[in-house]
Amino acid sequence: MSRSANLAEHDFEDDVAYRALDYTGLDLSGRVVRSLEVEECRFADCDMANVLASQTTVADCTLHNSRMTGSKWPEGVFRDVVFSSCRIDLSSFRFATFRRTVFRDCNLRETDFQDADLRRVRFESCDLRGAQFANAQLGEAKFTDCHLLGIGGVTSLRGAIVDSDDLGGLAYSLAAALGIKITDRRG
Repeated sequence: MSRSANLAEHDFEDDVAYRALDYTGLDLSGRVVRSLEVEECRFADCDMANVLASQTTVADCTLHNSRMTGSKWPEGVFRDVVFSSCRIDLSSFRFATFRRTVFRDCNLRETDFQDADLRRVRFESCDLRGAQFANAQLGEAKFTDCHLLGIGGVTSLRGAIVDSDDLGGLAYSLAAALGIKITDRRG
């Protein structure tokens, strides 16, 4: 059973571990931390915009209806994590490692996954327009009902599983990566 978190005792700090806490409605925006460990925690309706959390481990956690716009999680580890209905646009997960992670109904527009290990991650009903996947590992990552228009590093999707309904938006990025020019016969 988790207990309620409060900022006086459970604010993000360097080299601290938090376990089995319920972060609901808290404002954690703008925090800068290194080597934070969060396990078996729930984040709901939290503001985590512009957080810089390098080398952070997030395990067995859920993040629901939280705002993470502009946050940065370089070299982070996410294990058994579910992000649902979160706003994670303009964020960065460079060099992060994801294991058994699900992004569901999330706004991931222009999020940077460069050099991230996203093998077997599930993206369900997410807006990934303009997201960057350069040099990411995406073997067996699954994209279902996602907006993929304008993603970068599209060649890193080798081995990913993409729902047939999502191919329309992906086709333009694939064509551009291959140097194919698309014209409209009408114009």
